[in-house]
Amino acid sequence: PAAGAGGPRAALKRKLPDAPSPPTLAASTLTDLITRGIDKFVELEHKRMRLELDLLERLRHEELERLERMRREEMDHELRLMSVLASLFNNNNSSSSVNLNSSSSEPPAGS
Repeated sequence: PAAGAGGPRAALKRKLPDAPSPPTLAASTLTDLITRGIDKFVELEHKRMRLELDLLERLRHEELERLERMRREEMDHELRLMSVLASLFNNNNSSSSVNLNSSSSEPPAGS
């Protein structure tokens, strides 16, 4: 029984080198398909990365514009506030100097 089982295996081993090349052709075709698949994947991955970089650059640019706009608005508000404070200070000084001039002829309130 063991010899009978070993016989067909030996015959099969002898036939393999004589076999035609379709398995080799199939293997090379499969290798080509895998290579093309990998190339396509790499191409698509590069495209995706370029699109992602473009998106990040656009978002960064928009964020910089937004920050610049906010800074300008902030500076504008500060200038307005300083103008209001300056006008209040000037009004206060002019009215207090009028009070000083008018009160200089009168004795101080504490006397």
